[in-house]
Amino acid sequence: GSGETTGALDTNADNDADKYTATNIEGRIQVTAFWYDFLGRATTQAEYGTNGTGNASDFDREPLSAPSSSDTVLVTSTDYAADGSVDTVTDPKGLVTKYVYDDLGRKTAQVSNYVNGLRDTTDPAAVEVAVDDEFVRYDYVDGLMTALWVDFNGDGTKTTSAPKDQVTSYFYGTKVGTPSAS
Repeated sequence: GSGETTGALDTNADNDADKYTATNIEGRIQVTAFWYDFLGRATTQAEYGTNGTGNASDFDREPLSAPSSSDTVLVTSTDYAADGSVDTVTDPKGLVTKYVYDDLGRKTAQVSNYVNGLRDTTDPAAVEVAVDDEFVRYDYVDGLMTALWVDFNGDGTKTTSAPKDQVTSYFYGTKVGTPSAS
């Protein structure tokens, strides 16, 4: 024996396809469950991990409904806007990320640690360390993303004075031997 498990991890000796019985497991399982809305979009993901210590406990997915996040079950939930785009994602710690799109459906902003869409400070020295409503923005020209930038003060404009926004620019169609910004 090389210690490898080959074949099915669950021997299904209990004849229940929805249940992982600790004594029937051949190896170490990691359990992840998904729930979907009526349109087939994933709305909840629960990470059960090994469902306890090793394979010491049974796991029955038949009566399972979407749980709340806890120390032993890590739950991520996704909410959708009326147009079907992802509106918010809530991570296992309860932190929300909000997404903003333009009329063409392109992501124009991602707001991490979303609270209300407004930075929580007006003190320019504290803007970089504020912990809620952290904006990353996306700019497009002719259908191509031309900039990805951290909007430190959340005002939607690229700031060139302290604290400067962090900007990554993308250039397309440059000619060999010419500067990328020309």
